[in-house]
Amino acid sequence: MPAGNLARPNRFRLQMTLPRQSLAQVSAALLALAGCQQHAATPQATGGNPLGEESADNMAAPGSAPLSHGTGAAAAVPAPPAADAPPSPGDPRAPDLVLRQWGTAIEHRDWAQVRALWGHGGADSGVGARHFAARWDRLKHPVVTIGQGTQEGAAGSLYYSAPVTIVDGQRKITGTVTIRRANDVPGATPEQLRWHADAATRAPWTTLH
Repeated sequence: MPAGNLARPNRFRLQMTLPRQSLAQVSAALLALAGCQQHAATPQATGGNPLGEESADNMAAPGSAPLSHGTGAAAAVPAPPAADAPPSPGDPRAPDLVLRQWGTAIEHRDWAQVRALWGHGGADSGVGARHFAARWDRLKHPVVTIGQGTQEGAAGSLYYSAPVTIVDGQRKITGTVTIRRANDVPGATPEQLRWHADAATRAPWTTLH
């Protein structure tokens, strides 16, 4: 080939070669573009948290249960009242329980409570508190049995009578205890409305020997 034709390719390669300064500028532009794309792909958290992380208040400790998000304690819901709730011992509907309390007081040798079954603070027993306690104190280990009672009404009052047996060693005392109360008569006092024994119920309970 002629010598003039051999020099042309070399000149062509020199024309296609870019300067080193241009290559550096292109590389910097590519890196800047890649950084912008990565920055755009990262979601930004709202509320002033640039890292998008949960705050300490919203992060549960390992193994702990989630905290309640309520504003306060839940309002207590009252239980519905029982339709047929048993009467309490002091309830005027429960004369049998009143006598059972009396029997328990005897077994506990609580003579003040035993005397209190009678009306007017025990005065209807006809025996003072000291003498009453002295008579009953003869019982050392009394065991009381109260049988099934009956209730009836008359002249604005209710009456409840039940057989009672007290066994204390070789001693055995049996009899009937009758308690009464006003039958919800208007104007009746609390004393009249409670079940109590009156002067008609004394022997053998107030004359122990």
